[in-house]
Amino acid sequence: YRVSEGGLDANGDPVQPGGRFLLGTDSLGRDELSRLVAGSRTSLSVALSATVVAAVVGTVVGGVAGFAGNPQVAIGLGRARRRIRLPIETALMRFTDVVLSLPAILLALALAAVVRPSQWIAAGVIAAILWTATARIVYGRVLDVKRQDFILGAESVGVSPVRILVRHVWPHVAPRVLIYATLGISAAVIFEATLSYLGAGAQVPTASWGSMVSDHRNFFTTQPR
Repeated sequence: YRVSEGGLDANGDPVQPGGRFLLGTDSLGRDELSRLVAGSRTSLSVALSATVVAAVVGTVVGGVAGFAGNPQVAIGLGRARRRIRLPIETALMRFTDVVLSLPAILLALALAAVVRPSQWIAAGVIAAILWTATARIVYGRVLDVKRQDFILGAESVGVSPVRILVRHVWPHVAPRVLIYATLGISAAVIFEATLSYLGAGAQVPTASWGSMVSDHRNFFTTQPR
């Protein structure tokens, strides 16, 4: 974004909207319209990257939990051989439930506080929160699909589980993942703006919608227009 000339009035306050500055200027005399456009690039890039990561992680976790279940495996030799049940489904979905139960904003702030805040750290934090909903959706859909006759038929002729999951289950899951990911972009934008407003997102001099609101919150009472 550009630093505009004459962006402050005689008292050193931001210029109100109008004339050369359609949306006015900020406290440093920078054109707000230019910063708004630059902030959209930041917010959308963070939201898109976070949504993609969340969709991939949620799909993997939900798909593995739903398709693998809690399989039994044999261990030991001879008479000592016995079968035990691996709690794959239980462990993955209970972990998902734990993450879902945590307050999203507080968890995001805690994760962002561990490392230096930046827009890409914010994207990782958002993805760490949003993947859980995708995992639950995929898990439920995989449970429904794997009971269908064509899945049972593929298993009966010896098709490998990985091939069944990729070639037969995934096409039935993908539309829901795509729809939810598309709807989740708007939530990720709001999430990124919230983190930036609280100082845990994009840092100066990077423009962000949340940080722009935070920088001007003092003007809400003194210059509401």
